[in-house]
Amino acid sequence: MEPQSWALAVVICSVVCCVTELLITNTRLEKTVKFVLGVFMIGVMILPLNNIVSDIAGIDIAVPENAEEFREISEQRETMLKKELSLLVNKTLKNKGIEPLKTKIDMDIDDESGISIIKAEITLKKADSYKVQKVKNILKNDLSIDAKVITE
Repeated sequence: MEPQSWALAVVICSVVCCVTELLITNTRLEKTVKFVLGVFMIGVMILPLNNIVSDIAGIDIAVPENAEEFREISEQRETMLKKELSLLVNKTLKNKGIEPLKTKIDMDIDDESGISIIKAEITLKKADSYKVQKVKNILKNDLSIDAKVITE
């Protein structure tokens, strides 16, 4: 929007607002009308920003020079999440009276940072081999995690 046309729009809007305020005096809606007119006036005044925003939206964002650092941070985050999930699985099983020897979480993080847990690999003592199905059921029902249970 050119400066002359913007200035003309502001002047016309001001005149319309003033006339409207003069007509609405001493009514119950006076405050509401003044508020609406104020919002309308602000809208007309910031109208040129529409062009600026659309120009900014068309700018391509380049890949940062330190993209490798971002990849390392993502890997660290994934490692930390696996560790936290492993602790959660161990705590859940411990609350049900089952002590796993090892817990390994296989998971994936998609492009939108969504986590999809593929499965948990739980290692139990040989003596606890009768608890294999119980572990699978606990993890499936309590945490919605598919489990592969191994006995050593």
